[in-house]
Amino acid sequence: MANVLDYIDWRGDLTFEQSPFNLVDNLILSCLSYVVMDGIVGGLDSANGVSVKELADSFEQLSKDEKNLRDPKDETLLLSMGKSKRFGDLQLCYYEQQIDHQAEKQFAAVTIALEKDVHYISYRGTDFTVTGWKEDFNMTFRTGVPAQQEAVRYLKQVAQKTKGKLYIGGHSKGGNLATFAAAFAGLKIQQRIVAVYNNDGPGFLEDVIDSAGYQAIYEKIQTFIPQTSLFGMMLEHAEPFTILESSEYFVMQHDPYSWKVLGPDFIYLEKVTASSRFLDQTIRGWLASLTPEQREQFVDTMFELLTVEEADTLQDLGKIWLTNTGDMLKKAAVLLDKKETGASLHDKLSALGGPLVLEVLEELEKGTAVAVPQPNEGSSYAKMLKKEMGNIDWTQSAVVIERLVRGLNSWPSAYTYFDGRTLKIWDADVEEECAEKRQPGTVVAVDKGRILVQTGDGILALKEVQLEGKKRMDAASFLRGYHVAEGMVFKRS
Repeated sequence: MANVLDYIDWRGDLTFEQSPFNLVDNLILSCLSYVVMDGIVGGLDSANGVSVKELADSFEQLSKDEKNLRDPKDETLLLSMGKSKRFGDLQLCYYEQQIDHQAEKQFAAVTIALEKDVHYISYRGTDFTVTGWKEDFNMTFRTGVPAQQEAVRYLKQVAQKTKGKLYIGGHSKGGNLATFAAAFAGLKIQQRIVAVYNNDGPGFLEDVIDSAGYQAIYEKIQTFIPQTSLFGMMLEHAEPFTILESSEYFVMQHDPYSWKVLGPDFIYLEKVTASSRFLDQTIRGWLASLTPEQREQFVDTMFELLTVEEADTLQDLGKIWLTNTGDMLKKAAVLLDKKETGASLHDKLSALGGPLVLEVLEELEKGTAVAVPQPNEGSSYAKMLKKEMGNIDWTQSAVVIERLVRGLNSWPSAYTYFDGRTLKIWDADVEEECAEKRQPGTVVAVDKGRILVQTGDGILALKEVQLEGKKRMDAASFLRGYHVAEGMVFKRS
């Protein structure tokens, strides 16, 4: 499915006169601010602009360290924009970037001239610095974090140097900064603003929502979130939001390059997923149970544990993660059921986590918390889950596959292929081996509403399945609608 990069390939030959500025253009310009432009695009004290094409040509000559890319696709985006008729001649100006570890501030913005007296202000979202992520968490207990204050100041200064219409936007934290800046820039600037775009950025505390400035700009705010949004559902959004379809899963849907595009627009959905609503309710419920002071103490403690050894970026943390796991302040044991799934364990841990955090905060405040080193023996690294992990290898044993089914429930889920279509397996049991062993993946029997499949060692009885494009159902219901006969073979592709 197409994304913003495909959009540039397909529609990049159309100028803004031929095809007016649209929502996909907004996301592209929001992503552009992720590119580090130091030494190429001038700041607020510079009168000269630089075209996107000139930026792309100069950026391509930089070393890997100088580019300091958040995502390789950011460079692909820039180079594609530079070659296109639609974006290549757009002028960039007033670039700013600030990183202040002591003040816990990460801020960057750039202004793009779309045409005479029409400008788009793009605020950068969270980069890979630990400071940037710390500032994001600070938003859960404090209004007016340093980046938000800088966003207001930047908008006011750009407004003084420009005339006419203003579009303001950003992705992730950049969307939050765009909205905050618009809310507190003052009435004269608000009257110039055409639209504010919050692309999967977090919301705000109630004092911002209730402010006169926010209410004045409310109808101009356009918020977009993917169907399984985590970041965009954080805190409060008074404005309605539009749900976009993503080609990724779970938190990876935050990636703007995964948002599906059709022609000059996104592909929309009617509602977010159940997992997004559950996470939203869980996070909001947990935050509501803490006072602002407790939230601050929790965030400070968490980042102190993460950065016991000096680390400036998330990559630095990853390199030292296994040797810098930090001490344990509190732990709890969970008894696993015989048929425990990833989803059921998630719910159990969610219920335990909130009270434990409150206990730790109280102990830290009283000075009674006891830190216990984590043992190196028995530790293992949990890799990021990927969709392809769920593709069932029928040469493995029935025991291993049954555990895969439970472990990957609810995401990414275990699956196989039936008549060329994906068949998810939601529940299964291990059965004894048949007298005659068949090729792994072969249906050896359809018995009592179950589908018995040969594995590399033992039989797996499928009890609950879901065919691509259909609802989840028990195997008996599936068999009433689809023909599954002995000898059929489930495949990996």
